[in-house]
Amino acid sequence: MNATMSVLTVGWLNRFTRPPADVETIDGRHIWACTVLDRAYERAIQAEHMPKVRPGSGWNIGWTGVYPEPKQWSPERKAAARRQNLRRRLQRRFPLFAAELEERELERRAHYYDPHCIEAGMDMRPVNPSFRHNGGPPLDC
Repeated sequence: MNATMSVLTVGWLNRFTRPPADVETIDGRHIWACTVLDRAYERAIQAEHMPKVRPGSGWNIGWTGVYPEPKQWSPERKAAARRQNLRRRLQRRFPLFAAELEERELERRAHYYDPHCIEAGMDMRPVNPSFRHNGGPPLDC
């Protein structure tokens, strides 16, 4: 996934020391920061506005990509995709018994294919009441 925006910074690299006292900083560590809205102009902005720092002097040039939020499926779409994938796997391996095996699996793991359970975050495995979590030894041992 390509970043559409980026943040350029010049900051003090060594976390065990402080930057020189004669240098004015933004937050105690950085002397310059810029959000680039279009990456096509990133090099031009760097050349024109970024302060020149000598390599090995303790200053670091940083780049951070700003990525769009990932798109998430609705619980209904996710449940439908799970049922569709189950049906496809069963059709491929057991074509004569696919309908019956699909019905059994939907009964056995109804919470996994239910949009309401997916939305609540309880779709992977029901909580074991004796452990108060999804399995393994009790947490308060």
